[in-house]
Amino acid sequence: MISIIIPVYNEEKNIAECLQSVLDALTGDVAEIIVVDGRSTDHTRDVIQKMMERHPIIRLMDNPKKTVPHALNMAVRAAKGIYILRLDAHSTYPMDYIRNCMQAMNESGAENVGGVFVTRQNGSSFSARMVQLISTHKFGVGNAQYRLKTSRHYADTVPYGFFKRQVFDKIGYFDERLTRNQDYEFNQRLIKKGGRIWLDPCIKIFYKNQATLTGLFSQGLFTGKWNVWMWRAAPYCFHLRHSIPGVFVSGIIILSMLAFWSNIFKSVLFLILGAYFLAACISSIQQATRYGIIKDAFILPFCFLAYHLSYGLGILHGFAALLSGRSEVGSATRPWAGASDYMAIKSIF
Repeated sequence: MISIIIPVYNEEKNIAECLQSVLDALTGDVAEIIVVDGRSTDHTRDVIQKMMERHPIIRLMDNPKKTVPHALNMAVRAAKGIYILRLDAHSTYPMDYIRNCMQAMNESGAENVGGVFVTRQNGSSFSARMVQLISTHKFGVGNAQYRLKTSRHYADTVPYGFFKRQVFDKIGYFDERLTRNQDYEFNQRLIKKGGRIWLDPCIKIFYKNQATLTGLFSQGLFTGKWNVWMWRAAPYCFHLRHSIPGVFVSGIIILSMLAFWSNIFKSVLFLILGAYFLAACISSIQQATRYGIIKDAFILPFCFLAYHLSYGLGILHGFAALLSGRSEVGSATRPWAGASDYMAIKSIF
């Protein structure tokens, strides 16, 4: 009944633990585990093939285009199940994961269900600890409910996703123009078509975040850029929470320039930065208390700021690339040819 698909690239450090957690969570409903490798240059394939020898339920596919959406589409087309469970190699999954997904699907009647991240520190360094503190507070990641403690409810997106196979027959596949954010675009297209997405905190994902602050800041730049390109390729994906860092950084830059001409703008700039640091300090004290590391409260406000600046600069970079014709989706025709016409039919579920 269920086909599990996992796209991978250079995941030799994570894939064995990921696959073992999936194997431990297997139920009699699972037909196959399809791992799609983007021609890894490390020992990822060797690890997978050794596990395949012991577990014939695992299949390995080759992904010549090396992108996540292409890997997902290849696996969905090849899958035998009437349910598709999309997983990620950077995470591990508890033994009740698949059972809880199926239960949530049956109880909610939704076309896609998912759970929440239980963010784990990726290493014992100071940098890894800062990353965890940033990514587990609302001030750091906004109102992304799957990253925070939440209740069961219909949502605009969930991580990874447990889908009814018919969803792909009705609305098409993952947008292969989007190297990043293809899951979010697919979920927004699903909602546009009248489908529902159910978030259930009983479905827990043990998520391994970036190991360093520089890795987190680079991720912020990359994500911010791709958010803009996603809006260009799929305007129905725009959400205010994704744009706030860009507005913040733009405001700081503009006010900093205007402050040379008038003290009014200088006062406004100080007020904004003062309010920001007040919120950052309160959030830092909450996180330091929550994790029992009070000394981190003095450093965390600046780490919050660096992350928000990197995300906001990524958004500005994305707009600059669009305007100069250098984005990867700048000349793309909307909507994606691999999706059904989302404007033609308002509801098909």
